[in-house]
Amino acid sequence: MALTPIKDTDKYKAPYSDGNPKHIELKDLATISATDYDLTPDAIKAYLFGLEVVDPNTGKPLPDSFYQRMIQTKLSLAEQKLDIAIFPRLVKQEHHDMYPAETNSFSNIKLYKHPVIQVEAMSVNVGAGRTNAYPSDWWRVYNMFGSIQTFPVNNMLMSGGVGLSNTNIYTNGIMGGLFPYGGYGYGNSGGSSNIPQAFSLDYVAGMLPANNGNYNEDFEMPADLQELILKYCMIDILEQWGKLILGAGIAEKSIDVDGISEKIVTTQSAMYTGSAADIDLLRKDINQLEAGLRSRYVVPLYSV
Repeated sequence: MALTPIKDTDKYKAPYSDGNPKHIELKDLATISATDYDLTPDAIKAYLFGLEVVDPNTGKPLPDSFYQRMIQTKLSLAEQKLDIAIFPRLVKQEHHDMYPAETNSFSNIKLYKHPVIQVEAMSVNVGAGRTNAYPSDWWRVYNMFGSIQTFPVNNMLMSGGVGLSNTNIYTNGIMGGLFPYGGYGYGNSGGSSNIPQAFSLDYVAGMLPANNGNYNEDFEMPADLQELILKYCMIDILEQWGKLILGAGIAEKSIDVDGISEKIVTTQSAMYTGSAADIDLLRKDINQLEAGLRSRYVVPLYSV
């Protein structure tokens, strides 16, 4: 289905902002499907052009339900192998510890799932029921790597010669005590190295279908990821086809009817089906695709 169009005026209304534009309506999360990403039985069959998987005993082709099941399982496989989120999902109340180094770097937080499409809520809770919601115009979201920082625009204005270069506003706090810049950070906690599960975030992780066939945004599915998933599916389909050619372990078959004979000889053996060579080629393509995608989506190590 087509996603609900988002008006330009709604892309930056709270809880969204310049640093966290709105890209999808939450109601659409329940209706989006693999078909929206062009991951369909027909797409797999297009890659298998000229090859039809048919049961030789019944003459019936492999049903579309089998292809659809392959797409579901291979979507999950791609997520696991690349450590990314593909199908969009709403993550609620994900908790993160608060560390001084992160707070001194504008509360830099690496979310557990990436890419991130948009952030819905962010707050800090330091016990005793005290919860402060971060204003959405403070959020700075990095979609591809799934990280967020908070830039306190209201409290960071230069006053009396104190500008952005003055790091004491993070360690000592604009309002002093435990909470810098108006009660949203972490200053002096009496020697503790962190505050457990202080941050709470709601966000939409995953990818949207590419809006333009020539390029994709950081939160959209790239063409090579789509190809990887389809090629994962092709291996399972070819395994089925290889077993159906002559039967498992049969390398040769002869037919003689009314003086007309036909003989089929393959490289098939008890260990390898007739599609083994094609599958080996596919695995080489898959290795190259995985390497390229890992270089794009693996979150770089960094310190703050």
